[in-house]
Amino acid sequence: MLPYPGIPQVERLAPGDAARVPWLERACPELGGISFIMYGEQLAVRTHDGLVVPYGQRLAEVLEIARQQSAREQAEAGREQAEARAEALAAQVRAAGLTPAL
Repeated sequence: MLPYPGIPQVERLAPGDAARVPWLERACPELGGISFIMYGEQLAVRTHDGLVVPYGQRLAEVLEIARQQSAREQAEAGREQAEARAEALAAQVRAAGLTPAL
């Protein structure tokens, strides 16, 4: 929860800016496209690819968890594709009047 009520004023003063610029919900190209957003009642960082990291969590840890989850999802998708190919091949073998050896 925020230590004070309401939405925080997140501003930045980038090189070349004459005044502070509101930064909530705006990407900052100088920082790789991250932006600050409200995530429920918490301030969070959103990366350029949409990953949301609540304020206070270590970004490196969150990125590693996301990488591991992506790897698991890719492995599962590959397994499902392999099973579908094996079943299609078995169906072709059965259509030819043979019994597939599984």
